[in-house]
Amino acid sequence: MRLLLLSAGALGVGFNVKMSAALLVLPGFIALYAFSAPAAWSRRIRHLAAAAVVLTGIGLSWPLVLELTPAGQRPYVDSTIGNSVLELAIGHNALDRFIRPDWLSIAAPPVPQANGPPGSAIGGQIAWLAPLALTGLWLARRRRDAWLWSGWALVRGIVFSTAGGIFLPYYVAVMSPPLAALAAFGVVSLRLPKYRRRTGAVRGMANLHRVG
Repeated sequence: MRLLLLSAGALGVGFNVKMSAALLVLPGFIALYAFSAPAAWSRRIRHLAAAAVVLTGIGLSWPLVLELTPAGQRPYVDSTIGNSVLELAIGHNALDRFIRPDWLSIAAPPVPQANGPPGSAIGGQIAWLAPLALTGLWLARRRRDAWLWSGWALVRGIVFSTAGGIFLPYYVAVMSPPLAALAAFGVVSLRLPKYRRRTGAVRGMANLHRVG
């Protein structure tokens, strides 16, 4: 539970730094703990409720302090109309970035291809790790930490592939940790004896190693 609360606190800090974008890992974290934590269901629910309190308390600490400060005594909240940090969190840093304007029935100007979703022009910047990452997920599918990283990658991949509005190519950098971790699972798993027997190329490399 201590690690769960620590994770919730880190996500709360992340919300203060990058708003809603930091919470895209949250569904994977919740699903992993809910379905695989070594505790009874009742304890898992209590632990997740406590984590929600920590996340909410830390995540809203700075926004609430700012909102409770009179507008004339605080810096203007950039990228907002009403000088509200909640507007920044929900509007500019969430709906305006990750929701397609046509979903909201708003006429949208053409978006240059370089600023489009990763599925169009910039998917290749991160997708080259995908084959090895999928191999790692399959070979390490019984590991809970593999599902942690896969949940991270899956949610962000779906959101980025369907995103509209203000989208910048560097956003795909957050896909690097999960794909790199899953790729590492693939590399390590292929080095194990039981996987060498299944993979001719790896078995050949092992034979060359023994000859050397």
